[in-house]
Amino acid sequence: MNELTTTHFGTIRFNDDDVLTFPAGVPGFWHATRFLLLPHPSNRSISYLQSADVPSLRFILVAAFSVVPEYELSIEPWDIKNLAPPEQVLTELESWFVISTPQPDRLTINMLAPVVISRKARRGVQAVRSDTRYSHAFPLDDAALELARRPVC
Repeated sequence: MNELTTTHFGTIRFNDDDVLTFPAGVPGFWHATRFLLLPHPSNRSISYLQSADVPSLRFILVAAFSVVPEYELSIEPWDIKNLAPPEQVLTELESWFVISTPQPDRLTINMLAPVVISRKARRGVQAVRSDTRYSHAFPLDDAALELARRPVC
């Protein structure tokens, strides 16, 4: 059992199998490659991506399809290679949007670069799209938050 004392959650205990490896890091934090996906205690659509390398680094995530059901994921070939070893077939990917607070009363989600996770491979990437179909600062309004509060089946 491992222990990590974090800035936001205090001391966390975890097993090696709980660690998700981001082989390329995440944009702006290339040195952070090991993360824990911590579920919100009362809302399964929200999780925290806590760095196991940098105790003060964590991202707030919302399940992509819980707030934008029609979202179309696009993953570049280099991200696919980072998500799984060549011998492993990618299945059951999870897509998450990073929530930002550019102003105290305004939440946005990054739909341009979702966090994509393969729990089977225990790997993840922040998959920056090559197109401009979605925004990196899409407003997260009350209606979208209500969708995220619905039970996940």
